[in-house]
Amino acid sequence: QLTVHSVLLHRKEGSTTEMLGKAQFQIVQREENLEQSILTGLTTAVFAIPGVDVGDEIEFAATITDRDPTLVGEAFGMLQLPTIEIGGTFRARLLRADDIVLGWKATPDLDNTASVSVKNADELLIKIENPKSTNLPEGAPSRFGVSRLIEYSSFSGWPEISTTFWKLFDQASEFSPASPVRAEIAKIAAASADPQVRALAALKLVQDRIRYVYVGFGTGNYTPATADLTWDRRYGDCKGKTALLLAILRELGVPAEAALVNASGFDAVGSRLASPSMFDHVLVRATIGKQFYWLDGTEFNSPKLANLPQPSFRAALPLRAGGAEVESVPSHPLTAPDVLEIVEIDATAGTDKLARISLRRVMHGGEVTQLRAGLASLAGDDLRNTLRSIMQYGNGETEGEDASWTYDEDTGTLSLKWAGTQKLDWEGDGPSQAFMYVPGAGFTPPSELNRPKEQDQLAPWAVDFPYFKCWVTTIRLPPDNGRLRWTYSSNRVDRVLGGMRYYRQPTLKKGQVQVVMSKRSLQSELSAVEAKKIGTSLPDFDKAKSTIFQIRVPADAGDTDDPRSILDPSAINWSSAGEICQPPSKK
Repeated sequence: QLTVHSVLLHRKEGSTTEMLGKAQFQIVQREENLEQSILTGLTTAVFAIPGVDVGDEIEFAATITDRDPTLVGEAFGMLQLPTIEIGGTFRARLLRADDIVLGWKATPDLDNTASVSVKNADELLIKIENPKSTNLPEGAPSRFGVSRLIEYSSFSGWPEISTTFWKLFDQASEFSPASPVRAEIAKIAAASADPQVRALAALKLVQDRIRYVYVGFGTGNYTPATADLTWDRRYGDCKGKTALLLAILRELGVPAEAALVNASGFDAVGSRLASPSMFDHVLVRATIGKQFYWLDGTEFNSPKLANLPQPSFRAALPLRAGGAEVESVPSHPLTAPDVLEIVEIDATAGTDKLARISLRRVMHGGEVTQLRAGLASLAGDDLRNTLRSIMQYGNGETEGEDASWTYDEDTGTLSLKWAGTQKLDWEGDGPSQAFMYVPGAGFTPPSELNRPKEQDQLAPWAVDFPYFKCWVTTIRLPPDNGRLRWTYSSNRVDRVLGGMRYYRQPTLKKGQVQVVMSKRSLQSELSAVEAKKIGTSLPDFDKAKSTIFQIRVPADAGDTDDPRSILDPSAINWSSAGEICQPPSKK
């Protein structure tokens, strides 16, 4: 509830006028974010102040009252003081009612920049004058990005939150005796006794048959809709979908529990004050054998459980009757690329002729769902033009002949394809002694990691993790011409720098050159000591581009083909790329 107490207009010449009553609030009924399937019940009040002039000041006083109908008697939230340089005095005041035991926690930087006082354990007052901008360490993990923040909560700890929300989901994940979902469950049970197959079928049922709509008004912000209600509506948010999925898995005999997570990937949830505001998502964790599987009903058409992408969140709070602590969610280096680029170039017609180019991009992970939904809405020329822009190759003019995309439901991979003709960027003196840079076959060196001297020099650096991208480029060359023979300049690379592994393997055999190149992160962050080593290691980093060119050789020169075989580009897929795009394992 919003109550406006006053809107004062302070004229630059010194007079003050109360503007309430001189204009009316206009309520804009349309809610924000409806196009994103978000229902909050919040509308916008617009107050157009008449007669405001440049140099005038507006003083606005209001009270917002919020009484959550679900977590009755609990209080929790955050107070944020300015983090940018701005003149003035800023106060944050927190009052505790007699019947609430309230804990609070301030970020350490407030010790030096603000005055914090507690009066009779009932009032907390934080004051900061003329604050300067916070000087957070650049490139540090997300836990270093919190400043000038006060958290407060009446919850005694994470176990109390776990138990409180468990009760809500336990009540919501029950079917009525006549529930129509029982017929769907019977079909799943009859199809297979394998718990992995059953769990996946239950997940797909919730993902595919229940569209996503966030419901945040009334009791919907924290209370999940019941499993039967979500099925009857055919829509639900993460809470409703989780309750429905829990109910189905329980009937199928698959052990599972709900868990609260911070979907943004914040890496220090457990160190913060215990509060529901630390979470923005809920999903299901199923246990099959000794393996955990994170099942998210808000995703779409998930692959086999073994091929589910790693979760983006770094911590989770399981919801249990006896309570639970926040658990870290481990993340591991990817074993297969999240992006695989396969380029085939047929230049056998000659360096002065058009070459046929076939491009294939295989994607796995978080971007697949959104891109797939966008492509599914396109057809004909619109689809071809979109794929052409996504798969843009080189700088020359291309003529497209084919464009398509497919989705593999078992692996969860999206494959984009484009084929056409293009004049390649051959250089040299006409058709003799030509050379060309091989696309997707040269590394960009990492940047030196340095911070301004006034920032924390001991803070670690975040690494793009998990990350794994691979390029496989195959060029079929024009025939050798007399005493001219094709060769290449491309060193084999296998080194780790800045938490990334750089790998490149070139091969020339039977008129074809092929370069396999990959970049893969091995850790989530670097210590300050590791970061400094990047600068000293850059001089010997191989940043040369790979090239193919013709050389003159004696007529009796022998075969110079590499002993390694050329991979068949059409046979490379996401599953096999895990081996292809990394150095051979050493036994």
